[in-house]
Amino acid sequence: MYDLYSSKRFSHTHHSASGSNLVIKGYNTDITLSADIPGEQPDEFADTLEQTREKIDEPGQYVVYLINDDYTTFEFVVQVLVSIFKKSIEQAVKITNDVHHQGKGACGIYSKQIAETKIALVEDASANAGFPLKCEMEEA
Repeated sequence: MYDLYSSKRFSHTHHSASGSNLVIKGYNTDITLSADIPGEQPDEFADTLEQTREKIDEPGQYVVYLINDDYTTFEFVVQVLVSIFKKSIEQAVKITNDVHHQGKGACGIYSKQIAETKIALVEDASANAGFPLKCEMEEA
């Protein structure tokens, strides 16, 4: 059940022998939506719905890393992490220390397109500032 005026959602489904009804409560009226299909029972849809859910693949997730170099300043790396990856100053300093001491630092986990966009933004900002800072992404 969905209250149209307070935007609160309630689940109320009425099952009958011929199908399933969804009742939406309004201010002065109730709307009933019916999913009646002759000859089929609601339980027969459950298997089809479950099979459909199994076929849907989640988009791949990728970890974006900043790569250490000997020329990019600490301050610039922190600035990149704050502006492009939306990290706090404290998080940015920790990641920058990881880059410096471990050779690379994880900036976040993103879908493939977002990861590619973040990498392009970092490399553009680095080139404009005269630094060779690079990124890479690995499947999570």
